[in-house]
Amino acid sequence: MLIMLAGVVAAAPAAPYPRRAHPPAQPAANPAANPTANPTADLPAALALQQAGRHREAVALLEPMLRAARRQLGERHTDTVQVAMQLGRCYQALGQLDRVLPLDERVLAQLLAWRGRQHRQTLAAMVNLSTTYFDLGQHARALRLQSEGLRLAERHLGPDAPITVRALTSMATILAGLRRYDEAVAFDRRALVARRRTLPESHPDIESSLNNLSNSLISAGRHAEAVPLAELALQRRRQRLGEAHPATLTATLNLGENYTAVGRHADAIALLQPALDRARPVLGPDHVDTLYIQYTLVAALHEAGRTPEALAVAAEAVQGIEMRRQQTQLGAAERQSLLANLVQDLQLYARLHGQAGAAHWPAGLAIAERSKARTLVETMAEVAAERRAGLPPEARQRLDALEAQAVDLEQRQAARSQPSPPLTIGPAGGPAQADSTPVGITPADIALATRRRDLALQLAGVRRALAQQFPQAVAAPEALADDAATVAARLGPDEVYLSWLLDADGRLHSWLLGPDGQPQFVDGGLHPGLAATVAVYKALLEGHRLPPVWQRADGAFQLAEGTPPPGSRRATGDVAAQVGAYLSRVLLAPLQTQLSPRAHWIVAPDNTLAFLPLEALPLPWAAPPQPGLRVAERHAVSRVQSLAVLQALQARRLARSHDDGRRLLLAMGDAQYQQDAGGAPRRGLQRGWQLAPPALALPGGRRAAGVMDDGAGRVPLSALRWSNLPGTALEVAGVAEVARTLVAAAPQAMAGDAGQVTVLTGAAASESSLAALNASGELARYRWLLFAAHGYLASEPALSSIVLSQRHKSAQHDGYVTAAEWARYHLRSDLVVLSACDTGAGQLLPGEGVLGLPYALAVAGNLNTLLSLWPVDDEATAAFMQGFFGQLAAGRRPAQALAAQRLVFLQHPRWFAPRYWAPFVLYGP
Repeated sequence: MLIMLAGVVAAAPAAPYPRRAHPPAQPAANPAANPTANPTADLPAALALQQAGRHREAVALLEPMLRAARRQLGERHTDTVQVAMQLGRCYQALGQLDRVLPLDERVLAQLLAWRGRQHRQTLAAMVNLSTTYFDLGQHARALRLQSEGLRLAERHLGPDAPITVRALTSMATILAGLRRYDEAVAFDRRALVARRRTLPESHPDIESSLNNLSNSLISAGRHAEAVPLAELALQRRRQRLGEAHPATLTATLNLGENYTAVGRHADAIALLQPALDRARPVLGPDHVDTLYIQYTLVAALHEAGRTPEALAVAAEAVQGIEMRRQQTQLGAAERQSLLANLVQDLQLYARLHGQAGAAHWPAGLAIAERSKARTLVETMAEVAAERRAGLPPEARQRLDALEAQAVDLEQRQAARSQPSPPLTIGPAGGPAQADSTPVGITPADIALATRRRDLALQLAGVRRALAQQFPQAVAAPEALADDAATVAARLGPDEVYLSWLLDADGRLHSWLLGPDGQPQFVDGGLHPGLAATVAVYKALLEGHRLPPVWQRADGAFQLAEGTPPPGSRRATGDVAAQVGAYLSRVLLAPLQTQLSPRAHWIVAPDNTLAFLPLEALPLPWAAPPQPGLRVAERHAVSRVQSLAVLQALQARRLARSHDDGRRLLLAMGDAQYQQDAGGAPRRGLQRGWQLAPPALALPGGRRAAGVMDDGAGRVPLSALRWSNLPGTALEVAGVAEVARTLVAAAPQAMAGDAGQVTVLTGAAASESSLAALNASGELARYRWLLFAAHGYLASEPALSSIVLSQRHKSAQHDGYVTAAEWARYHLRSDLVVLSACDTGAGQLLPGEGVLGLPYALAVAGNLNTLLSLWPVDDEATAAFMQGFFGQLAAGRRPAQALAAQRLVFLQHPRWFAPRYWAPFVLYGP
């Protein structure tokens, strides 16, 4: 099993990197046919083919040319590097990212080691690789690399050098992908000005800059400026290259986006329909430009009222997206980020099916679910297949060895991507000093990424071979579930499945499924401030000292210091109640018919809704009216990543329903930590730099939990210090007493097993103890697992951890049970409770949701996971967990037990406030 947790948050798709176009040329002879000839003699012919848009023919010439050049000239030869670079650009133009990524990384690694960072070939390779990262949806990584490349190019080559201008253009594309539109416009303007200083107006590069600038202006909403530039660029490309050239298709797409944005839908359709007919054979059905043309055409057709045609194009586009995602040489991490670039497309297609009426709702729900938790579903299926009985020991050992190597490489790569470490740890757990100076990519970074990807491919090949050799033991992973009837048949009469979709612009829509098996769609409308309002609500419930909260003209809320947002007013009085009321009106009131009759909501959140303490919201439909009545007082809520994950967990629950041979409880707590200075015990350490939003300040200089920016420094976990948590000793003792009471009252088969309840505290609450239980198979024999400890929320999801004993550590076991490591554990538990800080927080990746511990524990085989959304109080948490396990012992299922314990705390004289009970969320069925 290989789990890919490291990812980069991707925004809406931006324009692809511009392609150069020059007159066509005839193909030349294969250089490999004459081994004594100059192996790169035919490079000009290949370049001419590439510039003419005949990329497949160019590839046929360049691939044998590169093999011959490596053999005769060596890897470190200028001509060999040039051939490799051009081959990479052809792969990129064809959308073959699984081929271009390893090639671009190999070229840059060679040049860094051979030429150094300042050589023009190295700088060109930086532009190439950053563009590839962008196309894969790894926008922050692309920005990090291209920022350094641009800085070096301007310093050593000058502001007007061709490589510098390419770097400017690449920076604009990346910034647009990160939704930093005004900055993108500025970089494209700089590129255009630089080219006009050195090139005639008729030069193709001027044409490309006009096209790029118009695209950035579109993204920035400046259509009056964008349309004339886009029209001029398309006119020039048609005259010079013809209608079917890839560069012309890109310009056509650009102008079509402009026309759609300004309401000229008929003009957009007239442009894009023939462009799509040309793109299919020229680019292929899964090429990014083909998909973008389809996306823009669907939007134009829908706005023009031509819904049947829009749905037909959307169905074709969904197939192309699936083809693009299945590029065979991409690892799971790359497939994750690649899908993140296309999530907004799938959300549009799902919404259009919903708006088209009930007859289209089953297809719409299936499309909506394709935008969620794809890699998680696939990995869960792979792991379940591997763990079936019947695989010979030697095959199992081979898989285990490869998986261990994969986890090691994943953690090492994640550690190299952590934000810069503090020089010292401050008394409140935050940094005393931090170095935010960016550090560019190194040959070691590239070598590590290459090794990780190669190992992933090797592991996939071993799995395929074992599936053929032992088909009974290693069945093929299940396909993505989009049969809602299977899930609906397993829902209880009081249950409902709710899937929210929230796109980057704030468009909200909901899909619901009840026991009758009939999907329902509710269009929630456009709410640009919804994500910011969720962040404000969460921060208010946590008890932060906040800057002023402002209510916008549309009713949403946001934080702002200094000048308030235009048209807003400062919120006063009970601000949390006002914010909660807004969220309730937007998220719950439109769903009253579907939600109010159901006692148990199974929610698949999207985007920042994953961090919403939903149970704390006021109910908008309480009858008779009861002001202040919260969701928690009427409904149980659990979360899942998607409908397909819910189906897998339902099947997992059914398979274990007759498994009476498991023990009841393993509880770990009161671990031995080194002391850090000051502060009341809190179960977690938050890194105090590069957090978003930066304005949310915690007492003592720490900041609110959020997704950390991708950084370039290195964070050694060994540098962190943790307080002892005395409340965890009471917690595990109390929970163990509840479990023992349940065992004593149980049938003789359970009561007679002295090992039904296991408690590990002090030095025994260690990673080595946990690993030993897993290696022996004992860990898989427990139904309930409790970890009362510190939680570490890392910027890289693979490193988010439960922190166990920090005394008597070893090279193999450092006390941090990371998300990457959890995924290799073998669990058959019905419930894992991570009684620690921030275990439900983490990095959001479109198409997957929250990466980190929730993801990893589902892969490991767990059924339900109880997590926290923010730092929790030690004493209150101990009491909450004892009560929660008492509710379980009374026979309630996890969701109902959590709801019941919330009600207890709502009546508690000390812990009635949401900050004590609202952070705990349950993932599971």
